[in-house]
Amino acid sequence: RTTPAANVPEVPFEAAYVADIAPVSRYTSLTAFAAAQPKGAAKVPPPSTMRVLAIAPDYAEVAGYADLPFAREQMAFLEQLGFADLTQLTGAQANERTVKQAGALAKADLILFASHSVYVEGQGPAFLLQKSEGEDGTLTADEIALLSTNADLVILSACTTAAAGPDEADA
Repeated sequence: RTTPAANVPEVPFEAAYVADIAPVSRYTSLTAFAAAQPKGAAKVPPPSTMRVLAIAPDYAEVAGYADLPFAREQMAFLEQLGFADLTQLTGAQANERTVKQAGALAKADLILFASHSVYVEGQGPAFLLQKSEGEDGTLTADEIALLSTNADLVILSACTTAAAGPDEADA
């Protein structure tokens, strides 16, 4: 399931990319997600048993992009919940190479992306991460489709995740 944290009018990224990997649902909040689960569905495990990967780049050094104060708040909130295994990739650690190679992606029950989203000409929407050696700092839908994950829930807390093209990238 892919769940944006913001109230966006469309499913983030092109559904065709994500639908090949997992069913896609859109909820405007975790409360709405929980309420939509069918009776008898497996209960969400307690935080004390969940493995979480949270990704929040620092945009102080990325020209043209403001820092995201909500990302720090989300990270602090996750710490308060008492997850069994909480891996936070923040600042320089939240780079494209680390995210692609992180074994934590495959192990996480819940993944949070708290980042800017951009439109990359010829490639479509992407998460803006820190640049790293051999990487441009944008994690596109095509690149995401190649990543291995077993997460039950992915939260996209990013601006313009619904942008269908460059004209909507600043929406």
